[in-house]
Amino acid sequence: MSSEYVMSGYSSGTRKRYHWMVISGALAAVIVLVGALLVTVHIVSQLDAMSANLAHVSASLDTLKDMNQKLQTLHSMALTLRQMDGKLSVTNTSLDAANQKLSAMAHDSHAAGGSLRAMQATLRSMQGDIRIMSHKLAGSFLFRSVK
Repeated sequence: MSSEYVMSGYSSGTRKRYHWMVISGALAAVIVLVGALLVTVHIVSQLDAMSANLAHVSASLDTLKDMNQKLQTLHSMALTLRQMDGKLSVTNTSLDAANQKLSAMAHDSHAAGGSLRAMQATLRSMQGDIRIMSHKLAGSFLFRSVK
């Protein structure tokens, strides 16, 4: 009987240890699963935050793309304005030359007007002398007709 008691005590202690090992293993498995679940939740939340940041960066890149297109448009407009500036400079130079010529022509016209007035005054003063000379010639015997 004593050996039976020892055997039954041995198997009873072994069973208790086995149950405690199973319970400890199950508890360890639950702790590991809870830890894995917490890590998974943390990773998902980080991925969600990264997704939100990526959406924000994408929107910012779209804004930068629009700004780049506007800058390209402004650059092409600047080139066009430079070309127009060159053409306007040539036009301005031509207009300055034309203005100088017109000023010279106006001066010459003014001088010609003064000369014309002087000639008209001279003709008026000569008109009386021409009438007298014409009258004298008509009375002259050389220019009389012989009848």
